[in-house]
Amino acid sequence: MKCELEGGSERELALTGLKLEQALGFVAESVDRLGLKAILKGGAVRDMVWNHVNGTEFKPKDLDIFVFGNIHLLHGDLQKKGAITIDRKPRKGSAVFKYRLPELPEVEVEVGSMIAEPLSYDGRASYSEMLRLDAFSSDLRVNSMSLPISGGKTKWNIGEVNDPLDGKRDVKERSLRVSNEDDVFPADRILSAVRLSVQLDADLPDSTLAKLARSSNKISGVPYHRIRPDAEKIVKSQKYDQAAEILHGLGVIDSLFQGRIMAAGELFKRWFGGDTPDFTVIMLKPDGFEKQLQVKMIKELREMGLDLAARRRLVLTPAKVSEIYPDIRNDWLIPRIVSHLISGQCEALLLLGQGALPKAREYIGQTTLGDRQPTGIRGKFADDFIRNIAHSPDCMIDLERTTKVLFPELALPARP
Repeated sequence: MKCELEGGSERELALTGLKLEQALGFVAESVDRLGLKAILKGGAVRDMVWNHVNGTEFKPKDLDIFVFGNIHLLHGDLQKKGAITIDRKPRKGSAVFKYRLPELPEVEVEVGSMIAEPLSYDGRASYSEMLRLDAFSSDLRVNSMSLPISGGKTKWNIGEVNDPLDGKRDVKERSLRVSNEDDVFPADRILSAVRLSVQLDADLPDSTLAKLARSSNKISGVPYHRIRPDAEKIVKSQKYDQAAEILHGLGVIDSLFQGRIMAAGELFKRWFGGDTPDFTVIMLKPDGFEKQLQVKMIKELREMGLDLAARRRLVLTPAKVSEIYPDIRNDWLIPRIVSHLISGQCEALLLLGQGALPKAREYIGQTTLGDRQPTGIRGKFADDFIRNIAHSPDCMIDLERTTKVLFPELALPARP
């Protein structure tokens, strides 16, 4: 088919689905009223351009919006209108908020500042320069394209696409090039790139594969919840074998499951495919033990679908603490953490159930630090970010080393 990539095309880019249109309009109304500028970026724009050029029918499932202006002003306005904040995460000096909107519970909307905005504090960076700099923050060029939003607009001409890195060329050629050749490719985006390759039937050129391979040894340290969604989609895909071959070639699967009792590829499929139960561990710290929260926690975890398989009391030594927390970078924190953890009894819980690791992590909640408020059981009972009730691993490598200390007799992984 002929690929029309110039302005003036009769066929418009359009969001598919009334819910997405309503969600975009909800945010755009606040953007306009507050006098801000904003762009729609990421998967939604990529899918619209891909459909336009290649005649496909991909349907975006969520929206990523980035603001040129005061993100906290917009955040406050969206909350006043009834948006519920379900997540908040840092993005290179700023914040990204994830919302569920009133009467649109099935649509998730992420809103953040343009990545380059912290660099423009002196007011000299133009809006067009901000768009160019922000594009380089994307993992792939097909994800760097953006569209201006105003007044709830849900249809655009192809010529309105902001495309400083020539992502439309990649769409036309069905190729996935990285956005920034100089930066290290983020390890938590490797699975996403491979998933996109098989989903879009797009080529990963040698330059992209080389960038992904150089980051593959870091993926075992990525928090579990950040790689699981893409991993599950890969496992359930009809093109799993194709994706697995790419992941093997990159060294990703071996990095995740090096030295295990089963072939790494089969273990990857079972771990993320849900064929057998997940497991995780929780360690009550001395303050959690003193507050006698064990019975309450076990009951509430069981209600979440996590069954107690084993428990034991123990007193940690400084050496064991360093095995559980080997990556502490703030020197001033180390003596405080060690002092607390060796000050009394701890209790270890071994838990089984689907999605055990992320469920337990969610139940324990965030660490109280800076202006973040604690969540989960920490939010109810923690005294501070040292005496914060319990420890729960957030990724597979963390799970392995914590289990080795708390239940050394177990052969990891606890499930094949």
